Amino acid sequence: MYIDSFFSNMSIRFYKENDLSDFVWTCCEACEPFKRLFLTFFFENLDFSTKIEMVREYSKDDVRPDFVIFTGGQLSHLIEVKILDQNDHFENYISAFPMIGEGNRGFIMNYSRTEECRKFADRYSIHTWEEFLEYLGLEMRRRDLDQEIVKFYGLAYSYIKNVCMYWEVVHMEISNLESLEALNLTFRKVIKNSQDRLIKHNIEIEEYRFEAGFGFSGFYFKMGTPKLSYPIYPWLGIFYDKQAVCICFEPKAGYCDQLVGRHFTIPEDERLILIEPREDGQLWLTFTKNQEVFGKDNQYSADQQYNLLLDFLCRSLVLVDDNL
Repeated sequence: MYIDSFFSNMSIRFYKENDLSDFVWTCCEACEPFKRLFLTFFFENLDFSTKIEMVREYSKDDVRPDFVIFTGGQLSHLIEVKILDQNDHFENYISAFPMIGEGNRGFIMNYSRTEECRKFADRYSIHTWEEFLEYLGLEMRRRDLDQEIVKFYGLAYSYIKNVCMYWEVVHMEISNLESLEALNLTFRKVIKNSQDRLIKHNIEIEEYRFEAGFGFSGFYFKMGTPKLSYPIYPWLGIFYDKQAVCICFEPKAGYCDQLVGRHFTIPEDERLILIEPREDGQLWLTFTKNQEVFGKDNQYSADQQYNLLLDFLCRSLVLVDDNL
């Protein structure tokens, strides 16, 4: 129970691309079966009868792939890890590591295959993290597998699933402590998936960092629009004492100081957003349906809750942009 909770919470605090690569490398070093599983997922013909060394962040020229593999002392394979960043560096790795043969380069991401991925499909072993989790899940169901290894695989599965945002949204109630992890993970998913809706409004958004303290938890995110001189960093999260989901725009330098002194108006037909200016200069946009949607014994499905939060975030940021 405690170990499961540890790995689950670690995925909230250590959720960035480098964190994921560090985690996978650590798993490979700690558990030889996991290492074989991970490398075989990319390279089916890898010869494990020779010594295999997996090196984290190997620099050469101007590139630094996440993993390079030495077999029998010779540099033979590389793997690049991605979460949201779509700067793939396919050509750069081919140029920097000419000694690595075709098919001995791996690439794994948590987004759909791009046109560049399809272009290099014959030169890289390209996969998604979702495909790896399916592969890992099948291995975990093997009846002849040692139960200690099954447990280890399960913990790795949980961490990767959360960091790569491959989770099932569960029904959420703000007053239920068991819902808080689901809420925080849903905030991340909402921030990630809002970009497709906001791009038509010339608004760019990406996750920045998780921030929690006594009575609150949520995520800062980076917001850019042509109307701003430089990006701002609002926060989407929950205040437990208010039992409310809010977007906070802090007036301090480097966060949302460009909004100081601006007057915000809200359309008369807007039903999801409440504007709450604070005495300390903060601007809060509060989700108006907190109790209805997230209150005790609410009748909303997990998908309905997620979609309402997505609507709330997108409409709030468009509202801010309209008032700039």
